[in-house]
Amino acid sequence: MTSQKSEPSQEKPSLAVLLALLKPLYFQYRYRLLLGFLALLAVDFLQLTIPLYLKQTVDILKNGTGTSQELLRIGGFLLLTAAGILVLRFTWRVLIIGFSRRMEAHLRARLFAHVLAMDRSFFDQHPPGDIMAHASNDLSAVQMASGMGMVAAADALVISGAALVLMLYISPFLTLMAVIPLPLLGLSAWFLSDRLHTRFDQVQHSFGLITEFARNSMVAIRLIKGYTREGQQVRAFGELGEKYVAANLKVAVVQGLLFPP
Repeated sequence: MTSQKSEPSQEKPSLAVLLALLKPLYFQYRYRLLLGFLALLAVDFLQLTIPLYLKQTVDILKNGTGTSQELLRIGGFLLLTAAGILVLRFTWRVLIIGFSRRMEAHLRARLFAHVLAMDRSFFDQHPPGDIMAHASNDLSAVQMASGMGMVAAADALVISGAALVLMLYISPFLTLMAVIPLPLLGLSAWFLSDRLHTRFDQVQHSFGLITEFARNSMVAIRLIKGYTREGQQVRAFGELGEKYVAANLKVAVVQGLLFPP
């Protein structure tokens, strides 16, 4: 009775539009981001020194040439390295993740102000349920991409390159064995990422339907009670909820393959 189905928007903003929207925020917090990425690079460097310490320890124990003082010295370096990683990791999390939270708050405020300025015709084309879905899911995705997304990209560039050099230094043969599956992993990640995007769009659409159905039900509550349609509304809402759960489970399956525990 009151359910109003809305099709997912077919208009996708281009990358240039998104960058133009986010560029002022990146510029405003450029020094914060610079310090955050310097701390992140320092963490990556310290993490790369740990295998070297372990290699040195194993060589000493294998050859039987080391002393207890030398082993204690290496252990002390490991403790200092771990302490440095702890402090610097906390630093980049505060700076970079804090920036992403501020960006999310800024975009949410702009979206709210923009919606308030729209006329009636806008809401005829864009149901409030879809708007709430964008405010809930899309902005959270932007926050994640601007925070952990940038961190993961930087880690992939720095750690992967430096780790490959260190692995070649330690054992070229083992390095070759380790990198053989990488092309297959890359193709798998590309395939699963495309499926994840499609299924996330379905979750977005399903969430918009639920929100719009609930809003319409509250607006027409007197009519629903007057025509004793409460049971039908409950069943219809339950069906939408089951579809939403099913869509989220499909997303969880792909995410589990991409990011196994």
